[in-house]
Amino acid sequence: MYLWDLNCASYLSNLSKEHQLPPFGCFNAEINHNFIFAYEKLADQAEQIIKTADGEDFLNQIHQLIDIDMRLYYYLLLMIYNDGFRSDEQMLQELEHNYKSEYFSDDEHFYPFSDYRLIVAHL
Repeated sequence: MYLWDLNCASYLSNLSKEHQLPPFGCFNAEINHNFIFAYEKLADQAEQIIKTADGEDFLNQIHQLIDIDMRLYYYLLLMIYNDGFRSDEQMLQELEHNYKSEYFSDDEHFYPFSDYRLIVAHL
């Protein structure tokens, strides 16, 4: 399963009910409404890339999918740790900072699709 195939609200709600979220993590669909919408919009972009994929621009399309995958991963984490006290803008700035620092890291455990990903640990 790819992150763009995931119904994030349902997935996080189920994890929350089963108490399988990280320490101090929770999920509240109401305070994460904007992030759920943003997640779904990115997921739609990934689906569109897959539907229109062609061999001429293959590497660029793979790069776009990896970029979307990493952003979706951070949206999941952002929704888990959203305490409702920070504004959406502050949360998105935090997401961008973490995304850039880890995505461009040389530390191999941050590589996309690794076993350290949230989705792999709970499926």
